[in-house]
Amino acid sequence: MMQGLYTGANAISVYKNSLINTANNVANINTPYFKSNTLQLNEMEQGGVSISSIRQNQDLSYTISSGRTLDFVIDGSGQFRLEDNNGTSYTRNGVFYLDAEGDVVDSGGRKLLEDVVKPGESAESLSVGEDGSFTVDGEFRGKIDVYDSYGNKIPENLYMLRSGMLEVSDVDYAREVVDMIVTKNAFSANTSSVRTYDDMLGLIVNLVG
Repeated sequence: MMQGLYTGANAISVYKNSLINTANNVANINTPYFKSNTLQLNEMEQGGVSISSIRQNQDLSYTISSGRTLDFVIDGSGQFRLEDNNGTSYTRNGVFYLDAEGDVVDSGGRKLLEDVVKPGESAESLSVGEDGSFTVDGEFRGKIDVYDSYGNKIPENLYMLRSGMLEVSDVDYAREVVDMIVTKNAFSANTSSVRTYDDMLGLIVNLVG
């Protein structure tokens, strides 16, 4: 009986985390570049369930035109490499800006490429090629590369950089609702099971007492 109580309580914790994951996915349905997480559940030999893995989707979602030269989509695998005082970081979020020094940075000031636009030059003359090359009035000003999760540079023939585009969130609302309903029912069933075991244990304690 105690095993049934522990199994039910563990299942409640697993399904609670699954609901939290679903809520987080739905909350980011309008967040550009957001990648949804999927929990893989595993049935345990002694009964109950556990979380075997958490998988983040890395496939390219659909894209929309933004009209901004410094909005990028990596059509293929890989991430941008950013630098700041805290070191190196990687991201697929391709929303960048020009700072006062003419560097290309993200919203947190992390640098993607330095010294792109010189003082007195117009940012309107900036253009970016599909290989990541930056030019101003036709003059080469640097190139951004794309890296894998281990920090290795990815060959140019394995991706294309698309300027003026945004990648939207990959959250599938219909799928998330279905997952939520299934998880909620499982959560309720295990809650009822735990309550039943608890009532039975209480009855036994009263009888013994």
